[in-house]
Amino acid sequence: MVWAVACVLAAALHAAGASCISGDACDGGENAAMLQGHRQRVAPQSVLSTAKVNRTRRGHTAFKKGLAALQTSQSSSAFQINEDGVWNTYFLPGASITDQRTLEYGINDKYFLMKYDTADSCTAGNFEMLQLAGKTFSATVYLNGAGCGCNVNFFLVAMPASSPGEFGDCYCDANCVGGNCCNEFDLNEMNTHALQVTNHLCGDPASHETCDGNGSPVMKFSPALFGPGNANTIDTEHPFNYSVQFRETDSESVLVTVQQGEKVISNTMANSALSSMWPQLSSGMVLVFDYWESSDMTWLDGASCQAPSYCSGNKAQVSNVHITTNALNA
Repeated sequence: MVWAVACVLAAALHAAGASCISGDACDGGENAAMLQGHRQRVAPQSVLSTAKVNRTRRGHTAFKKGLAALQTSQSSSAFQINEDGVWNTYFLPGASITDQRTLEYGINDKYFLMKYDTADSCTAGNFEMLQLAGKTFSATVYLNGAGCGCNVNFFLVAMPASSPGEFGDCYCDANCVGGNCCNEFDLNEMNTHALQVTNHLCGDPASHETCDGNGSPVMKFSPALFGPGNANTIDTEHPFNYSVQFRETDSESVLVTVQQGEKVISNTMANSALSSMWPQLSSGMVLVFDYWESSDMTWLDGASCQAPSYCSGNKAQVSNVHITTNALNA
């Protein structure tokens, strides 16, 4: 039913001369404004209001600095990840990185983890393919006041697509942003009021019809556990450590843990769709850092926020990224 509504919307947008990304939500709350680098692509409100909001839509790569800038950024985009005790150097072309271990990013920023400092997103050999099955991914996160209406996230996709999409790159995800579809696992989507983890599995071949754009399963933390202020177990006004564990002994679940000093919250997300994602996690996926905004982010933060909300735009930081084989922690 959702897909059918999306098709009707796409036709309406085309007729209106507006440009709405195929497979994306285009209503007054969560519209094309979230597509990084393409925020001017907002359809008239009379057209947008006909669609149902789909809760898991993100933007598209914004080469705001131009390809030349990305290709000449050299060591400034070097980003280190600790893998089983060894700091390995990769690249986030175009990103603002401090000491090679701290990424700072804001609204409309989107970066792919690469083996080389290049803007070529269509050559498979350029990407670092993270194989997270049987491993734990962890990082220190500082949201820096990115509140209601903000979506600070990092996630995994089965890039690159076999051919360039609408924006000339080979990005793909389970919502087929830009026209290319593929498996996607959201390690998190968060702001100071909410945190969500989502699995987006696609069939073969990946398409609008076979990809689970909404995601299943979905895991959230309640406001009392995660939110701004010391009344919450995790006070999101301060940095915290965040981890997702993919357990080889149970491919149908992942363990999500957030720690801040001695305070710890954790939750398990599970169902058979995760087991079906396991082969993709084993073969490798591309890590993407992304930050977007919407006046209606209530599918994420509705327990604490209301629409319309306007993202503060405060730049968030992700640092001290570790990938650890679970057996080494046993």
